[in-house]
Amino acid sequence: MSVSVDTRKRLTETEVQSYEGACEFQEDVHYEDNDGNEVQLSQLIPLVDASTACRQLVKWRCFSATINSPNPVTGGADKLTYWRNRDNEDMGYWGGASPVAIGR
Repeated sequence: MSVSVDTRKRLTETEVQSYEGACEFQEDVHYEDNDGNEVQLSQLIPLVDASTACRQLVKWRCFSATINSPNPVTGGADKLTYWRNRDNEDMGYWGGASPVAIGR
């Protein structure tokens, strides 16, 4: 079975200003079917799990936004920007990179 949903007509952008701290801005994602009815994540998970391919676009256009901040104590970098997956895990990869969960 093949299922294709064209959501281009539903894409919107949110302008965000004046958030300075790590991960201060949060926004929930809501899904709709092609008739405009709300679809719950619990309804989508079985479809995603049964699919051979699935993708979702999260676009981030920014100016002077910091993704990582050097941490002199650990020698690494603190993640200042991430998204959460369906299991509420913080994900620190973008744009087709390998999936990696990060600590909070």
